[in-house]
Amino acid sequence: MGGLGGVPPFLVSTTDLSPALSASVRAGQVLSGTVVTDGEGLAVAIRGARIKLPAGEALPPGTRVTVQVHAGEGQALRFVVQPELGAPVPTAPSTSDALAAIGKILAALGLGNTATAEDAATILPPNLPQTGSAVRLVLGLLAAREGLSRSFTALFAALQTAVEAGMLPASTLEALRSQVKQLQAADDADLKGALTRAARSGSTSLESRILSALDSGQAARVATLLREDLRGLLLHVKSDGPLAEFLSGTRGGAEFNEAADRILDRLNGALLQNTRGLDQPYRFVELSQLPGGFVESAQIHFFSDGSRSDSAGESGVSMAVLDVSLTNLGDLWVSLRALDGHCDCRLKATASSVAALIEEHAHELESGIAAAGYRSASVVASEWDGDRFGAVASLFRPYAGLNEAV
Repeated sequence: MGGLGGVPPFLVSTTDLSPALSASVRAGQVLSGTVVTDGEGLAVAIRGARIKLPAGEALPPGTRVTVQVHAGEGQALRFVVQPELGAPVPTAPSTSDALAAIGKILAALGLGNTATAEDAATILPPNLPQTGSAVRLVLGLLAAREGLSRSFTALFAALQTAVEAGMLPASTLEALRSQVKQLQAADDADLKGALTRAARSGSTSLESRILSALDSGQAARVATLLREDLRGLLLHVKSDGPLAEFLSGTRGGAEFNEAADRILDRLNGALLQNTRGLDQPYRFVELSQLPGGFVESAQIHFFSDGSRSDSAGESGVSMAVLDVSLTNLGDLWVSLRALDGHCDCRLKATASSVAALIEEHAHELESGIAAAGYRSASVVASEWDGDRFGAVASLFRPYAGLNEAV
């Protein structure tokens, strides 16, 4: 799910380059560099210049990396950096160093005053690659409050311009639109299908599906897999040098880069978050659009006791936790726990008036839940301080100790 060497690629955007490097690189190039220390942190040495790496990266000095060059906004150049195949794996730091590194990442995400490093460390999956970029992707995903609808709109607008100019095949744009629709619910009846599709796409990476096809002697499936993966399609579009150069000269070029990076960050973050499913029956899903237009964002954590269940009333324990932001009700934290045919629903709202409203209509909600196939249901509402990281950490604290994967 990451790049070569198991480490996800990360982005550096800068105008602070030597004149020689600025004049010799262009969008679409793939260069080689080496991680070095420069007295202020880590940097990539490339063609006699140094590109500073983001705080929190744990690539050891001497690591060989590949650097993909992309056009940025204005005079900025954007570099996607990842270790070359066979690059050394960083040594895990001490607990205190790990917490310090996580604290820096929280600050960079604008969460330094609203989340603790201890909670963030508890959230991180045990199998997460030991790099700052992987940590940023997971924490950035779980902290995100805005859905991806606007990003998809900006992406499609820019690519439509490219199609009209003959710089992108119309079939590629249609393939992207088709994959985005797979992650959206057109109406209430399609909600279950959207959840299933999102869970499937967020649990296994394109790379692993390609390897599986090759191992099983189905090489002919690779082309189909490439066309049917949103992340793969986006990476293909972004690596198109002539397309990048064309978009950099259009009014929507900067918006395209920002939108594509935001979408890829969320998709990569979901893949990394779902590595938790390697150790426990768990699945993370983010839906980009829900029916009605009143859901700004929706992230869902699914847990189970490991048994398969085809009906709401079947024996066993399962839980779904919804972290949602609604245009009319604000932020909600909803826990649904099913046990032997009973569903216990606990809703927390950041607005006390919303919590009171839910409590007032609890009996109606209980009837609606029971009608979905449960023998009985209970609904309890309360006020919530909005500490999202604290709430997520409480979900995972029983399963593992401090994660030092930074």
